[in-house]
Formats: sequence, C-alpha cells, structure tokens
Amino acid sequence: MILSKVSCGPLRSILSIVGRSFKTVVKVVHNHKERETMSEVKKRRNHTPEFKATVGLEALRGVKTINEIGQEYGVPPGMVRQWKEEIQEQAKTLFKGRPGPKAIVAHRELELLFSEIGKLKLELDCLGKKSGSSRS
Repeated sequence: MILSKVSCGPLRSILSIVGRSFKTVVKVVHNHKERETMSEVKKRRNHTPEFKATVGLEALRGVKTINEIGQEYGVPPGMVRQWKEEIQEQAKTLFKGRPGPKAIVAHRELELLFSEIGKLKLELDCLGKKSGSSRS
C-alpha cells in the first residue's frame, strides 16, 4: 500500500483524508513549498536614490532600450520607465526660482560692510576727540 511508504505524519494524514494518489499529494506539497521558497527569495528591494538616478539617466540618454537597461541592472522595465519620468519631471523645476540670488546676497554683504565701516569711523572720531587730537 502507498500509505506504508509515507513516513511523514502530516503527509500521511493528508493522504488518508483526501484519498489522492501519492504523486498528486507530493506534487501539491512540493508546489506549496516552492511557492514559500520563492516568496522568501523574492523580497522587496529598496534602491538608493543614486542607483535610481543612474538607471533613469541612462534611460534618458536613449542609447539602450528600456528593456536592455532593466536586464542590465536587474530591475523591471516599468520601474526604469518610472524613474526616467521622475527625472524628467524634476528637471522642469531644477531652474525655477528667482534669477540672481547670488547678486542679492553680495549686495547685502556690501551694505553690511559699509555700515561697519561707518560705525568704525564714528568710533575713531569719538576716540580722537577724547584724546584731544583731531584726525581728518
């Protein structure tokens, strides 16, 4: 009898309850274990922003197809396409803003320097008057 060949307790009870042939049950159990090991192996990967930028920029260059890039880096083509689109969207905002923010900062620095010079001149004049000599 087939049941006498089965040494595993749970498998034996499955055979007796379900009444399937040994091969069918082994196949079902094997497929279930295969699915478990596949889910253990295929865990979700988190990619760094640098990696995403590298892959997305390569897709933007257009030298290779998106499928080729996906195979090369081990990511699905849909993800490569998504990263490419994100880079394109972010590029639109890259140059937005007020023109010349550096010029404004330089102008403020000059104003601060001139005000400091004025304060120091007043201080020097006050010290010169106290000592009795006048400087011009």
